[in-house]
Amino acid sequence: METITQFRLPNGEVMRLVDWVDKPLFSTVDLLTGFTDPTISAFTYNVGEPVPASNTAGVRRISTELDTNVDVGGAQSSTEELLIYAIKPEYFELSNDPTNATTQVDMTTSQPRLVGQPVPRANILSLLHMSLKLRLIISQKAYADAGLGWFNTGFGVMPHGFVEPGTAGATPRSYATAGLPSQEAVRTFAVPHHIGGTEKFRVDLVNPPQDTITFDNETLEGPVAVTALVYRVRIYLDGMRKRPTA
Repeated sequence: METITQFRLPNGEVMRLVDWVDKPLFSTVDLLTGFTDPTISAFTYNVGEPVPASNTAGVRRISTELDTNVDVGGAQSSTEELLIYAIKPEYFELSNDPTNATTQVDMTTSQPRLVGQPVPRANILSLLHMSLKLRLIISQKAYADAGLGWFNTGFGVMPHGFVEPGTAGATPRSYATAGLPSQEAVRTFAVPHHIGGTEKFRVDLVNPPQDTITFDNETLEGPVAVTALVYRVRIYLDGMRKRPTA
């Protein structure tokens, strides 16, 4: 049977389709209200190491297989390669301890989810899109660099709308996703980005002016800061991945 065995990249490099799979890499960061970090980096840690968090976090939580599937923090392993066709951030809103320790973020009765969680709020999600850039760094060079909203999630639930409170004085709540949850909405790179074996890389969330990014409720009287929220951003590098040969 005729099959594709190799293809040539725009720079002339030839890629052979041996042990290549459609298996995205992903990594997670935690954002807490009031942060001013100029940069928060993903793909820099392995399972069992602390999850990167904003400078407003106290004790950081330890990562699990839900947070990352990176084998070598900050680099490819020597027998792996990656062709990145798209970058897809996924967003979750959760409650956290008022001391801002991300270790307290859970879904138990001791720290229960608020109404609507883990669905993000429209105003906070749009604030993150307005305030942050996403930058893909490979071997100390920027290969993707655009506003966070440029990178459509392209999957997941689609909870758009606004819920009015049933009690006088209660806070209303919006529900949103980062664009249309459909593959057709994903911004695919015109030229895939290649990460070779042992090559260093990371994905940065960048706050260029180091503005203070505060999470607010959506009250009719005006913004009211919410202190006990964390936004968990899980970032996918979607494309073709060469599996380890050993």
